[in-house]
Amino acid sequence: MNQVFNLKRFLNFARCQFLMNRKTYAYTLGGFSIILLLVEVLIILTNNRYWNEHNWTAMFLITIAIAGLLIIGHSFPFLRKKANTHQYLVMPASVVEKFVHEFLFKLVLFITLFFLLFPFISDLALNIVYFIGVKKTLVSFSYRQLFIEETEIVKLVTSIFLLAFSLAFAGSAAIRRYPLIKVILIIGGLFLTCVGYFYLIFEHWNLDRGVEYVMRNIMKDEIVALNVALSIIGFTVLMSWTYAFFKLKEREV
Repeated sequence: MNQVFNLKRFLNFARCQFLMNRKTYAYTLGGFSIILLLVEVLIILTNNRYWNEHNWTAMFLITIAIAGLLIIGHSFPFLRKKANTHQYLVMPASVVEKFVHEFLFKLVLFITLFFLLFPFISDLALNIVYFIGVKKTLVSFSYRQLFIEETEIVKLVTSIFLLAFSLAFAGSAAIRRYPLIKVILIIGGLFLTCVGYFYLIFEHWNLDRGVEYVMRNIMKDEIVALNVALSIIGFTVLMSWTYAFFKLKEREV
């Protein structure tokens, strides 16, 4: 067990990684905060009538999606170049420790920091708009407005975001060059394939009755349909994490 995961060795490895990349982390955090602040101020100023909780919800979902894909989609940066890959893989830490570090830092820590920073930056943006003197009806951001929808909708949206981030994470471990772009192209291709498949089912193969039967008799309960969707998404998320781990292990071998 000590060879697989050792807490002291893991903490030393995490500390070493932080010291080596602290400037990059600081620039990334500062740059993201400034860009988000400027974008929020600009969008609020250009909004013709008001800025309410629905605008904040859209802003939150769009920004966390873009930022998450950019950051998580470029996990395992040492895999981009062969020289860096060799240097990283020979560091005194097991594959499990390296994987857990990248998972916690790029996935868990990003989501945590985003949830902490977004309200602060949003309040600062409103204060700047007030200082400029724009007379509009402005509502402050609050996380309560994100959860006023039905619980099922919140679960589904959260699962979809987690799925997208997990696929980007797995792609960054498997693809050396331009992982995020290639993952988007692959997922986009699969999506278009599914759309074309269902188009054939309904328009050319006349199998719509079978699909209608399934939806009316097996998936007639919305809760059942949601649980099936969540189960499929959850399984895909776990498989993507497993795939990312074994790709990292494969590179070390």
